[in-house]
Amino acid sequence: MELFTIVYSQEREAHFALQNLKELHQSGQILLKRAYIVARHSDNRVTGLNSRPFKLFNPKYGVAGLVGTVAGVVGAAPLGPGALLMGAVMGAVGSSAAVSYEYMLSRDLPASYRREILNSLERGNAAVVIEAEFVELRSAVAALTEIGEGEIIPYQVSAALVQELSY
Repeated sequence: MELFTIVYSQEREAHFALQNLKELHQSGQILLKRAYIVARHSDNRVTGLNSRPFKLFNPKYGVAGLVGTVAGVVGAAPLGPGALLMGAVMGAVGSSAAVSYEYMLSRDLPASYRREILNSLERGNAAVVIEAEFVELRSAVAALTEIGEGEIIPYQVSAALVQELSY
């Protein structure tokens, strides 16, 4: 499994690369585990890498927690106070599991690698973080490099892939 990032000079190039990756996955040329875009906008705001502090009080998490808690309370109310409390707790725990999963999608990259990606992005740049197995290496690399030249930030990459991407 290969894990690397390609930095493009414009965000639209990164979106085009991501679309190419999806097509390569559908055609069986790569087995895509994940791919997402990280962008540094003109106002220096970064999106896609969860580089900002985690916000537990995001409105969607609050609604999910409230719905889970209410469902737990309503479902357990006929069984008594102990079950009522347990239902409320389990509802809240269920919603926090969803929060944790979303948070971990990009946080499972080592902090040093996330910093390296962030440091390589200038205003207006975007990158595609790619984790995939390359079945047909040359055609997959051709689809990624036809978009434009980009800086490659390797993490777990075979020598053959580095050599192909360097041309």
